[in-house]
Amino acid sequence: KYLSLGHTNLVTVDIAKRSYDLIYAVYRNVFDYFNYGEYEPVVLNFTVGDYSPAYSNMVDIFLASEHMLANAKDVDCITHELIHCAQNYPNVNDYVWLMEGLTDYGRNMFGLHNEDCGWHLTEYEPGQHYTNSYTVTANFIKYITENHCADMPVLIIEKFKSHEGYRDSIWKDNTGYTVDELWELYTNAG
Repeated sequence: KYLSLGHTNLVTVDIAKRSYDLIYAVYRNVFDYFNYGEYEPVVLNFTVGDYSPAYSNMVDIFLASEHMLANAKDVDCITHELIHCAQNYPNVNDYVWLMEGLTDYGRNMFGLHNEDCGWHLTEYEPGQHYTNSYTVTANFIKYITENHCADMPVLIIEKFKSHEGYRDSIWKDNTGYTVDELWELYTNAG
């Protein structure tokens, strides 16, 4: 009802099946967590000649067939893009770094084959910043959930989905620290 495949002739049957099976396995958890359990149709498309291994327009997922053929174990890049479909935030504005961090945080939680392809959250290294996005921000969010506010990702998701949108005050309101103070605590812990 909620998932369909498009242009599977561009990859092997095994990759198409593995991709479909992955989405089928993680779909409900992703939409329960990132979209309040409201399920939306998603179409998985395989493309040719794309600049990116995978991307989403918040409704459809596009996977570069070349990437999938060369990296058949990296099916959890689909989980990342599925999370974008569930997010579908109207108010991201200047906070793409945080949206992508939440997405990789979700991939870490719900992905089934991350270890198979060597994907993991980025451990802190000097010179990083929480706005570096993706796995850097995701690991920072993970630190916050483990040490300061277990519900922080859900609270941020609620703000992104609300008409009011995300505000930096969410960090202090829920942890007692600003995002910069939390980053300093995180860097000192790392």
